[in-house]
Amino acid sequence: MAGKKKTIRIRTQPRIYREPEPLKLDLGSGPRPAPGFKGVDRVPGCADFCVNLCDGSRWPWADSSVDELRSCHAIEHIDAVFLKGVKGYPGEEVDAFYWFMDEAFRIAKPGAVFTLQWPALQSERAFRDPTHRRFIPHTVINY
Repeated sequence: MAGKKKTIRIRTQPRIYREPEPLKLDLGSGPRPAPGFKGVDRVPGCADFCVNLCDGSRWPWADSSVDELRSCHAIEHIDAVFLKGVKGYPGEEVDAFYWFMDEAFRIAKPGAVFTLQWPALQSERAFRDPTHRRFIPHTVINY
């Protein structure tokens, strides 16, 4: 038996490449994110991710990692405050609203869709809700 070699054949399955599932975040979603989106809210246990989106802390997603963002009737609730000591803005104060926008654009992939919806400035609804902290003209989107 010395000198006789055994041949072993291993069958392998073909590798099938699967695109990773797109990451779609609904910012300020509350308990009901839009279909196909992961919810993000600051209330613990309310959404898929518990994140305070407006306190000056870096959001937990990597740069250019999110395929789509949406925020429906949340930005008008961002406190009209200036954040101090925010990382990346040494010695400066940053408006919480602009911090929110900067972080959203940081995590969005190139070409990502970012859908925002808020009450029209001319609408009575904008002023009816006492939790609204900002009254936002449509031209702010140029930021």
